Amino acid sequence: MTDAAILLGTIAGFDPDDPATAACLDGHGDEGEHNDDDDDGRDDDCHRDYTKFLKRDALGGARIAVPRVPYWNGFSADQQQIMLNAIEALRHEGAFVADPYEIPNQADISGFGICTSFPAPANCSTVLMYGQKHDLNNYLADRPDAPVHTLGDIIAFNNAHAAVALKYGQAIFLAADQLDTSAGSADTQRYLADRAKDLALTRTGLDAVFNGPDGIEGTDDDFDAILFPQNRGAAAPAKAGYPSIVVPGGFVPPVAPVANPTPFGVTFSGRRFSEPTLIALAYAFEQATKHRQAPASAPPLPTDSVQR
Repeated sequence: MTDAAILLGTIAGFDPDDPATAACLDGHGDEGEHNDDDDDGRDDDCHRDYTKFLKRDALGGARIAVPRVPYWNGFSADQQQIMLNAIEALRHEGAFVADPYEIPNQADISGFGICTSFPAPANCSTVLMYGQKHDLNNYLADRPDAPVHTLGDIIAFNNAHAAVALKYGQAIFLAADQLDTSAGSADTQRYLADRAKDLALTRTGLDAVFNGPDGIEGTDDDFDAILFPQNRGAAAPAKAGYPSIVVPGGFVPPVAPVANPTPFGVTFSGRRFSEPTLIALAYAFEQATKHRQAPASAPPLPTDSVQR
């Protein structure tokens, strides 16, 4: 978590080439605090230093919700036990954990997944595919010296180097490249409608959890975070524009043909701009459990000092 906090402080902030980062200039401040990390005299929602939120005791008094359906579906007994152990660890550190605490409109969220083929079915979101082509092409257009200039060029490069570039295929790239991302096109209109639906479904459901049983934001029964297994809950917060952090939760015993234990992560997701809270909770969990095992393929660096 320390490394992640350092990295986030480096990459977070306003980028005039990325419209989504304009939210960093909202002036709301995180957690209601005055935040002027970059000394420009302006409050913003993005910090320069997130290491100040690495708090070992952050789980004391925290409130965490655990939706199980459909996120725990199909788990083995060993995988379920890792989640139960994580919940026990959270409670041992002083957190209140509501388990289970389901997302009220989960069926609607699950029923509107992510499109991965072309032509796109009606009951899924084209946002991921559309963004891959539209945003990637715009990014590359500003870099004339790059060896590739469009998503189509990347697809061609991958095909030419299939042995190393196509281990997992490129089905979504191929589908995305068939979309018409020009202004006013049918695909653009579909994207705008899908984006609006994504936001409405996910924010409605997740906010209903974060607002707690009374349904009112800012009261004592609000939840600080939602706990998901692995990355199974990543899509809904991502669609809503909400942050998530994954930390080691344990290891699943090996099952043939896999010879080694398999790492199993747990995800903390929070409200928009709740990164300080999530970092604190995830760090406290990490320090309490010590599940991380450094891979032998990545030996320690000569120094752990960071030049900022």
